[in-house]
Amino acid sequence: MQRFLHLTFLILSASCGGKSDTGSAPETDDACASSFVLTQADGTEVPFGDCQLHGAEINFAMAPDAVMPQPHQLSFVFRTSTDTSVDCWVLWELEGICSERETHSFGAEGSTLTWNTTGCDMPDAAKGAFTATDGGSVFTTRTVVPEDGLEEGDPMAVNVQASVEGIDNSGISVTGTVVIEQTLPLQMIPYGGCQGANGDSDGDGFDGIEFGGDDCDDGDAQIHPGKEETCDGIDNNCDGQIDEGTTRTFYTDADGDGFGSPDLPFEACELPEGASEFDGDCDDSDPNRNPDEAEVCDGIDNDCDETADDGVQIPIYPDDDDDGFGPDEEIELVCPDDIPDGFTTEGGDCDDSAPNRNPDETEVCDDIDNDCDDEIDEGLSCD
Repeated sequence: MQRFLHLTFLILSASCGGKSDTGSAPETDDACASSFVLTQADGTEVPFGDCQLHGAEINFAMAPDAVMPQPHQLSFVFRTSTDTSVDCWVLWELEGICSERETHSFGAEGSTLTWNTTGCDMPDAAKGAFTATDGGSVFTTRTVVPEDGLEEGDPMAVNVQASVEGIDNSGISVTGTVVIEQTLPLQMIPYGGCQGANGDSDGDGFDGIEFGGDDCDDGDAQIHPGKEETCDGIDNNCDGQIDEGTTRTFYTDADGDGFGSPDLPFEACELPEGASEFDGDCDDSDPNRNPDEAEVCDGIDNDCDETADDGVQIPIYPDDDDDGFGPDEEIELVCPDDIPDGFTTEGGDCDDSAPNRNPDETEVCDDIDNDCDDEIDEGLSCD
């Protein structure tokens, strides 16, 4: 390919509307009808200047079952200046062209697109030397008519038109239309087989996006429309979404207690470190507070049920007469270690102003309910 590239630059004197030193150029400006647009990584489009100079070389081969030689190698250079020292050009090169293949993928064997914009009138972000690592070209017209025999060097009227789109690994791309309408000498080389693509490079039955199809990765037969989506960080079915319907919901677990904050959910294929499949943590900075914790009496919601100390507090009663019992209707709940003075854990006092009236008292004959069982002098014979 380097030999072929060097030959291309030798014919840069072939310009629009005139004769070159290396062969005939068309008599009209149609030969310079090619055009290109550069798109920066941020999506900004920057057109190249008008075609001022172009060069084209085509080598022919006799393909199997062909009745006449067909283009088999092609090199085309597009320039915006007649000064060939100015670095502002696009170079399209193909090998292994054959009549049954219209498309060629850049990055594949024998198919390249390079461009140099260091001398172009463009923003600095668009300047540099680039090589397409993705994209491709499609022949839209490809006819060859011999003008005077089929001997080596005989003139061949060539009409080649193609759409070209190449993307550099930096995200800068070039799209354009190549037009070659001129007479070139018949230069024969051995036929080397087809290197082009039919639009479906990976053979999965779907054409790549660069060839008008909808296969978002034409280099992987396991990625195409209709493919079952799997959880792998890849758009397997080319619908513009990744892992849709296959991920699980996890929660950030900052304190490592096995429960995450319900306010910090995220989708993932597998449970990552620092996360949990369970939510419900009411304090993700404290590993002793989560739905699995036993509630303890400390004024804190340990088990994250939105209630502190539930089920662990005990009832207490005010004991004004200090007889160890308090009235049932004045119950309070406190932690066992927090019983204040003047309170008791026993209820049932029917008169908290009389220390001799409570459930521990013995009933005596005095017309008073001494033992607080709602009966007076029961079981006694009083005169």
